Amino acid sequence: MAEIDTPEKRQPYGQRAKQALARLVYRKQVRIEPVDRDRYGWIVGQVYVGDQWINQIMVCQRQAWVYRRYATSRALVACEDEARAAKRGLWALSEAQRQPPWEWRREKKRDAPALESSEVDRSAAIDCTRRWTCRMFRSCEEAQALFHQCGQRSLDGDRNGIPCERLCRNS
Repeated sequence: MAEIDTPEKRQPYGQRAKQALARLVYRKQVRIEPVDRDRYGWIVGQVYVGDQWINQIMVCQRQAWVYRRYATSRALVACEDEARAAKRGLWALSEAQRQPPWEWRREKKRDAPALESSEVDRSAAIDCTRRWTCRMFRSCEEAQALFHQCGQRSLDGDRNGIPCERLCRNS
């Protein structure tokens, strides 16, 4: 969703934010106005149900942060300021638990162990239940081995059968 970011599912308040979004959009006709595509090829957009701007509702209902790095809407910032002041929703969490999702993801990525190249050669050592990202690989060959062995389609953002495009393009 453009201009906002919600807590990740394993992050404090993540499940509540997911449920709040589901209440707003589940089984409803949704209109998406594309703004951009992310590095995985996913559409980033403004989401509407009828005249309701779901991105703004999520912020105003204290379920999401304004992703200020990408935000252009002053209305979103005003909603977030009001939500912070009210200290409800995700703003009711303790300061230690109230970490913006982009910082939480960066921290998790930094703490993730690097993939040893020898792991790719030994099929028993590859953990197919783990969620792998392209940044965990040192070579295109590693990415391809895991992609083909485990079938993790998330590594192929444009669904063309080539995992980790940037990594494999530079090989």
